[in-house]
Amino acid sequence: MGEIFRIESRVHGSRGIPGDWRKEKAHGGGMVLDWGVHLFDQIFRLTGERRLKTVYATLTNVTNQEVDDGFTAVLRFEGGLEVLVEVGTNNFISLPRWYVLGENGSAVVEDWDLSGKIVKAFSEEEKEIVPVRTAAGLTKTMAPRREDTIRVEELPRVPGDIADFHRNVAAVLLRGEEPAVKLPEVKRVMRLMETVFESAEKNHVMDFE
Repeated sequence: MGEIFRIESRVHGSRGIPGDWRKEKAHGGGMVLDWGVHLFDQIFRLTGERRLKTVYATLTNVTNQEVDDGFTAVLRFEGGLEVLVEVGTNNFISLPRWYVLGENGSAVVEDWDLSGKIVKAFSEEEKEIVPVRTAAGLTKTMAPRREDTIRVEELPRVPGDIADFHRNVAAVLLRGEEPAVKLPEVKRVMRLMETVFESAEKNHVMDFE
């Protein structure tokens, strides 16, 4: 796919916040703390040592006024990578779970079952572009690529077991092994969540690292 310049990570539902602690600020409710912690951790895992330069975020309170029932965060990393992380609980049409853009291709993960695809360009020169018609007339800019200039691939299946985390916790406690999740990683995610709240409150782009 070439150099990746944008990643979008979304989780959408349509039932609001469940009627338990997730609705109460005193008990750590809200989507930033409930879902954001996991999505931000995933992004940091993907980006590795790349520095996160700025954060801009907005919160929603559609179904709950005490805590956020959704958020959108735009994260700008060094090197120009832009990441959008979004959680919504009043979305009756869900957007793809992941959407990734590279210089030479795009990838989409539609849902929890990991259905999706990767589309790559293998021909830089495309002649005889067939325009599409819009309400304002013909356009070549938004015309789809011809099938003979792209290659569609299945998403790679990467094996994993969520129980590995709990096995590691047991190994740390019982045998003194190295923890898989390090304290600086935890602190970085916590600081990002605090920055999201601050950005939303101030309506301001916040410096991060």
